[in-house]
Amino acid sequence: MPKGYWVGRVDVIKPEGYQAYGVALAEVLRKYGAKFLVRGGTFEAVEGKARGRNIVLEFKDYATALACYRSPEYSGAKALRAGAVDIDIIVIEGYDGPQADGLIASSARPFGVGPRRGSRCGFGERVRHLTHLPFAPRNPPRPARAQPRRASRPHRGAAYAMSAIFLLQNDLPAGGAHRTAGGVG
Repeated sequence: MPKGYWVGRVDVIKPEGYQAYGVALAEVLRKYGAKFLVRGGTFEAVEGKARGRNIVLEFKDYATALACYRSPEYSGAKALRAGAVDIDIIVIEGYDGPQADGLIASSARPFGVGPRRGSRCGFGERVRHLTHLPFAPRNPPRPARAQPRRASRPHRGAAYAMSAIFLLQNDLPAGGAHRTAGGVG
C-alpha cells in the first residue's frame, strides 16, 4: 500500500508563533505516526517560486495523512500559527508501482521518434522509414470535406501502411524498381 505524505512550503513571519505551532504539531504527528523526511535543510529553487522552509512528512498511508490534517488536534495547532506563517500544504498519496530501470529507460524513445533504421517492428520485418517510399504522403492535409467520408471507405493511411508491409514482406525495393514494362515483375 502506498504511503501518504504532507508536502509543506513555509514562509515564517513571526518566529514565536511558529515555535508554538511546532510544539503543538509534534504531539499531533506523534499520535498519527508521522515521520519527518525533510525538515528545513539546504535547498535550491531550480524552477518556480521558493519559500523559506520546506517540509515532507511521511504517514503509513494516504488515509492516515488526510485524517491527521482534518483532526481536531491539528485544527488546534493550526490556530496557533494563524498570522505567523504563509504556508502551502498538500496531502498526497505516494507511488509504489514499478520504477524506471535500465531496461525501461534504454527502450524509451521520445514522442514522435520512430524506430531506428534496421530495428524490428511488430511484423518481425526490418523497418524502413516510410517517407522515402513513392506512396508516402508528402502534401499538406486537405481542408475538411463538406460531406463526411462513408464509414465503409478505409482511410488512406491504412493503404499506405499495407503497401509498405507488402514491400517489406516481399523484400521489394522502394521507388518502383521492382516493376517492369509488362507490369509487376
